[in-house]
Amino acid sequence: GDELYSSKKIEALGEEAYAKLSIDGMTCAIGCAATIEKKLQKTSGIISAKVDFKTNTGWVTYNATMLNLDEISSVVKSTGTNYSVSEIISLESTIH
Repeated sequence: GDELYSSKKIEALGEEAYAKLSIDGMTCAIGCAATIEKKLQKTSGIISAKVDFKTNTGWVTYNATMLNLDEISSVVKSTGTNYSVSEIISLESTIH
Protein backbone atom coordinates (compact mmCIF):
# COMPACT_ATOMS: atom_id res chain seq x y z
CA GLY A 1 0.00 0.00 0.00
CA ASP A 2 0.91 3.65 -0.28
CA GLU A 3 1.44 4.15 3.45
CA LEU A 4 4.37 1.72 3.33
CA TYR A 5 5.85 3.54 0.39
CA SER A 6 5.76 6.96 2.01
CA SER A 7 7.60 5.74 5.12
CA LYS A 8 10.27 4.20 2.91
CA LYS A 9 10.70 7.46 1.02
CA ILE A 10 11.95 9.12 4.21
CA GLU A 11 14.76 6.58 4.34
CA ALA A 12 15.69 7.56 0.81
CA LEU A 13 17.05 10.90 1.95
CA GLY A 14 20.22 9.09 2.99
CA GLU A 15 22.71 7.82 0.47
CA GLU A 16 20.55 6.69 -2.40
CA ALA A 17 22.25 4.23 -4.70
CA TYR A 18 21.14 2.03 -7.57
CA ALA A 19 22.04 -1.48 -8.59
CA LYS A 20 21.26 -3.77 -11.47
CA LEU A 21 21.26 -7.51 -10.83
CA SER A 22 21.34 -10.39 -13.27
CA ILE A 23 19.36 -13.13 -11.57
CA ASP A 24 19.66 -16.78 -12.59
CA GLY A 25 17.29 -19.56 -11.66
CA MET A 26 13.90 -17.91 -12.16
CA THR A 27 11.74 -20.52 -13.83
CA CYS A 28 8.23 -19.13 -13.47
CA ALA A 29 7.20 -15.71 -14.72
CA ILE A 30 4.75 -14.81 -12.00
CA GLY A 31 5.94 -16.58 -8.88
CA CYS A 32 9.71 -16.28 -8.97
CA ALA A 33 10.14 -12.67 -9.98
CA ALA A 34 7.39 -11.55 -7.61
CA THR A 35 8.84 -13.55 -4.70
CA ILE A 36 12.30 -12.04 -5.16
CA GLU A 37 10.83 -8.58 -5.67
CA LYS A 38 8.80 -8.81 -2.44
CA LYS A 39 11.75 -10.14 -0.48
CA LEU A 40 13.93 -7.27 -1.68
CA GLN A 41 11.23 -4.70 -0.97
CA LYS A 42 10.91 -5.98 2.62
CA THR A 43 14.65 -5.74 3.20
CA SER A 44 15.67 -2.87 5.44
CA GLY A 45 17.66 -0.30 3.48
CA ILE A 46 16.10 -1.16 0.13
CA ILE A 47 13.93 1.69 -1.09
CA SER A 48 12.48 0.02 -4.16
CA ALA A 49 12.98 -3.13 -6.17
CA LYS A 50 11.73 -4.32 -9.54
CA VAL A 51 12.42 -7.77 -10.93
CA ASP A 52 11.79 -8.53 -14.58
CA PHE A 53 11.43 -12.20 -15.43
CA LYS A 54 11.82 -11.85 -19.20
CA THR A 55 15.26 -10.28 -18.96
CA ASN A 56 16.25 -12.00 -15.68
CA THR A 57 17.09 -8.58 -14.34
CA GLY A 58 16.45 -6.84 -11.07
CA TRP A 59 16.76 -3.11 -10.41
CA VAL A 60 17.21 -1.96 -6.85
CA THR A 61 17.26 1.48 -5.28
CA TYR A 62 18.85 1.27 -1.88
CA ASN A 63 20.40 3.24 0.94
CA ALA A 64 24.15 2.84 0.52
CA THR A 65 24.78 3.64 4.17
CA MET A 66 22.82 0.51 5.15
CA LEU A 67 23.53 -2.05 2.44
CA ASN A 68 26.18 -3.00 -0.08
CA LEU A 69 25.98 -4.98 -3.31
CA ASP A 70 27.04 -8.24 -1.66
CA GLU A 71 24.25 -7.98 0.87
CA ILE A 72 21.67 -7.30 -1.83
CA SER A 73 22.85 -10.32 -3.75
CA SER A 74 22.64 -12.42 -0.55
CA VAL A 75 19.00 -11.41 -0.16
CA VAL A 76 18.23 -12.83 -3.61
CA LYS A 77 20.10 -16.06 -2.83
CA SER A 78 18.28 -16.42 0.48
CA THR A 79 14.92 -16.26 -1.32
CA GLY A 80 15.39 -19.73 -2.78
CA THR A 81 18.18 -22.21 -3.32
CA ASN A 82 17.83 -22.14 -7.11
CA TYR A 83 18.35 -18.38 -7.39
CA SER A 84 21.75 -16.89 -7.89
CA VAL A 85 23.08 -13.52 -8.93
CA SER A 86 25.46 -13.83 -11.86
CA GLU A 87 26.24 -10.13 -11.97
CA ILE A 88 25.50 -7.09 -9.84
CA ILE A 89 26.58 -3.62 -10.90
CA SER A 90 26.19 -0.15 -9.48
CA LEU A 91 24.27 2.32 -11.58
CA GLU A 92 24.54 6.09 -11.56
CA SER A 93 20.79 6.42 -11.67
CA THR A 94 17.74 4.23 -11.91
CA ILE A 95 17.49 3.23 -15.55
CA HIS A 96 14.87 0.65 -16.52
